[in-house]
Amino acid sequence: GLSWELASKPERVAWSNALYDLVAKYYTVLNTAADIADFCPAYQTLNKDQRINAWAGIIAATTYYESSYNPLTNSVDVGNAGDKDTYSVGLLQLSVVDQKNYGFKFGYNFTDLQNPIKNLTLGMAIMNNQINKRKVIAIKKGDPGLYWAVLYRGGKYDRVKNISDLNRSKITFCR
Repeated sequence: GLSWELASKPERVAWSNALYDLVAKYYTVLNTAADIADFCPAYQTLNKDQRINAWAGIIAATTYYESSYNPLTNSVDVGNAGDKDTYSVGLLQLSVVDQKNYGFKFGYNFTDLQNPIKNLTLGMAIMNNQINKRKVIAIKKGDPGLYWAVLYRGGKYDRVKNISDLNRSKITFCR
């Protein structure tokens, strides 16, 4: 199971299943990430199903550092206090305006982004966009184009090593 799956939280299995499907949808682009071995050292030896599982593990671990797996979490950290559409919300701390900024037409509102599966859907579209443009999961300090501060190497909120460690602790074939 992924890092968010706990016996006391059975609803999270549905999150995992949705995430596996989303990773499979974007697999061709995700598979081009040059720094995948930083998160899953054995990645090149894995079959496609294992690679999909590894990617799901990376995303689940990222949600821990973004929201502590709490889909209701929200913050005005980079938004405007009077405009919930600019708040960071949900598992991957996304905002309603991201859809327009990235040219996506999901039509999600603030409450929608508190739904874990909708949040993951938008988040995976953003990750796919990032990998397609930058060819890396984690961007080095000073390089533009990163969405998640926890994946900004050398940045104030850098959790790349933590995400990698958490992924490898749960996805044992990544070690």
